[in-house]
Amino acid sequence: MNNCVIRRFTIVLWILFQGFIILPAQRAIPEDNLAYPVLIEISGRIPASGVFINDTTKTFLVTAKHVFLDSLDKPWAPTALLTAYPPDTKSYERTKMIIDLNFAIKTHALLIHPKQDIVAVQIGTADSSYIYYSPHIKLIENAAKGIVGARKKTTKTYEETLIGNEIFIMGYPSALGINQEKKQFDYTRPLLRKGIVAGKYDSLKTIILDCPVYYGNSGSPVIQVDRSILETKYALVGIVIEFVPFDERFANEKFGLGLPFWSNSGYSVAVPIESALELISKKP
Repeated sequence: MNNCVIRRFTIVLWILFQGFIILPAQRAIPEDNLAYPVLIEISGRIPASGVFINDTTKTFLVTAKHVFLDSLDKPWAPTALLTAYPPDTKSYERTKMIIDLNFAIKTHALLIHPKQDIVAVQIGTADSSYIYYSPHIKLIENAAKGIVGARKKTTKTYEETLIGNEIFIMGYPSALGINQEKKQFDYTRPLLRKGIVAGKYDSLKTIILDCPVYYGNSGSPVIQVDRSILETKYALVGIVIEFVPFDERFANEKFGLGLPFWSNSGYSVAVPIESALELISKKP
């Protein structure tokens, strides 16, 4: 290789290197995905999380069943307050609405999965530019750019959820922090957590995540990252329902007494999003 060729090769490398340097910072997740989490507040309960899903002309809120209902499938309270943000992460606008849970149950707008800890509530119908809210929804604040919902084509099934793939959990871990008066973060804005798909429990058809969750994360959307040489794709694959506890026991050998103590193992459980899509598909 002569000196001329070497100089040209060096120049090309220098140009490429300069191009890499001036590239703007790239977000690790699509910006509109950051608006997926919905804050759910119910009187007397710890705030929780949810996500909107758009199904052709209908919009649904999906969350864990235990967020809204007790073991007898009765609402914890008559109403729930939802807070959602527009796709612009810098915006301080928000959409707030109240769900009349009793009315939603009465009109079959609240759909309960028979086996999984998941529910879907129809929020309204939508066209290309506007959403018409259902009678059990009272809109009290409306962001100019509306709300963000995941589309069915941006979801993946249980079978397509791959062990070892990266995931993001987005929600409202409102139980975090020791002194609520001296807040360490904004409890009205979602927080992200990153982990991987640790396993799949076929008997219960649940997804096991190597990612810690806390009270308030119930109902949080789980986003799977699929990487290839040519592109990176993001898909909604599940809804957080619980953490996996680590059972420790402090023993008094002299008296034969044991005191159980449960701590957060760092693993969590999610219901596949297709369980919610099953409910939505049955809604006329």
